[in-house]
Amino acid sequence: MKKRSLLANSTVVVLAQVWGMILTLAITPYVYRSLGSERYGLFALVLVLANYLTIVDFGFGWGIIKFVAEYVAKADFQRLQGAIRVAVWMSLVIGVLMAIGLVSLGPWLARSVFNVPPTQTDVVATGIALAGVFAILVLQCNVLAGILKGLQRFDLVVAFGSLTTTFRMVGYVLLLMWGYGLLSLWIVTIAGMLVLALAYRSCIKRLIPGISLFPRFERSAFRTIFSFSVFSFGTRLLTMPYFYLDKLFIGMLLPVAALSYYVIPFNLAQRIGGVGGMMVSVLFPSVSERAHDRRRFEELYRRTAPVAYALILPLILVAITAGPHFLGYWIDAKFAGLASLPLILVAVGVGVITLGSIDGTFIEGIGKPKIRTIIYAVLAVISLPLCYFLTGRFGINGTAVTICLAFSLGGVLEVLYHQIAVMKNWWYVKRILPATITLTVLGLAAGWSARFFMSGLWSTIGVGVLLYLLLALSALRIFHTDEQFKAHLVRFVRPAFYVVGMLRSRALSTFGR
Repeated sequence: MKKRSLLANSTVVVLAQVWGMILTLAITPYVYRSLGSERYGLFALVLVLANYLTIVDFGFGWGIIKFVAEYVAKADFQRLQGAIRVAVWMSLVIGVLMAIGLVSLGPWLARSVFNVPPTQTDVVATGIALAGVFAILVLQCNVLAGILKGLQRFDLVVAFGSLTTTFRMVGYVLLLMWGYGLLSLWIVTIAGMLVLALAYRSCIKRLIPGISLFPRFERSAFRTIFSFSVFSFGTRLLTMPYFYLDKLFIGMLLPVAALSYYVIPFNLAQRIGGVGGMMVSVLFPSVSERAHDRRRFEELYRRTAPVAYALILPLILVAITAGPHFLGYWIDAKFAGLASLPLILVAVGVGVITLGSIDGTFIEGIGKPKIRTIIYAVLAVISLPLCYFLTGRFGINGTAVTICLAFSLGGVLEVLYHQIAVMKNWWYVKRILPATITLTVLGLAAGWSARFFMSGLWSTIGVGVLLYLLLALSALRIFHTDEQFKAHLVRFVRPAFYVVGMLRSRALSTFGR
């Protein structure tokens, strides 16, 4: 069974995120303009509802990653088979129950819960029913992708995921060009998930000869996975509302067009943060394998954390700086005026929680998912009522403020627990955490200033690139000693000196002739 290295896995997931970002940047303006702000809001509302419900999988989609990695390392095929069949069974049962609920409640949700125009209630009710089918397929894909991740075949996960995303986004454009409406967009989304599920199943059968993916309940395997997954599920249940429930609040309390001005910048910030976030998710199988070897565990953190910081932090801060101007060129000036502040606030929150997820992954890898559950349970009790209140009082800006605060506090608490309670590393708290907070505040100030004092997209991008280089070096500096940083700096600038020397030699030889 072929495994891929951590570097190879990180590379392919980053490339996949970049490709997804390119598709989003290319296609979202066309879809938005074709549907209009109101219908785009309805389209997003149904997908948000479907995605929100799919987190109720009791953590089996995440937990299967840990147990597949462990059982493969031990060559325990019998327990591997039991864990896989139970996870597939659990996701299927939950998905069918969700589908029944959505089909039954669809008309009531469209007419009484969400702020849907009367002329669109039947369309939205049908969309909610289709979301039930979507939920079944997404839950199956989550478990199947988890099996591949446990085998450390992230290349297959992201390859098929990228192909499905491309199919879906191109399908949106073609269907709108041919004059089809909202229902066709939801149907092509379901078709993409069905193709993805079949592709995952085919890969697993080839990678693990003799494995059965037929759903079956086995009590011992269920108890083993559930004892870990229930806390992992608790963490996701409490964090995913920040990704979905905020949008449902907007759909309930504000005109549905407001959802467009929030969802698009939110998705843009999430895509940018996802470049680093997906790289962090690659760590989980490797952390699980090293959980009982303290030396290898700490060595893995020291090797991966600086790279993750150097990638995530600059990307987010460049988004804060260049984002407001970019929205004006990407969509239009009116859209930028309404969506710039939510973009800045959400980008800050996404950046901090993505950085915190590095430490959170190590916390779960050593078998302590309960800690993350407690952190986000406390935050949910405080932030969700606050989000509801601020959304009703200040609109999408109030929603974005709450998300920024909740994400930032959650990320910081994960970092503090891992560094103090697990790593016993006060050095991080005294040096790296203050430096990271300082860089974040400076980036926020730079982004807010750029919104008012800089004109032109290219000048903003130029400043963003310069800011990225400076922050990448800063992130490496705060993680390393003087000698280590000098070595990194030499590797960083050596290609530039090589290019300059080559150009100089070419110029001298030309001048000499």
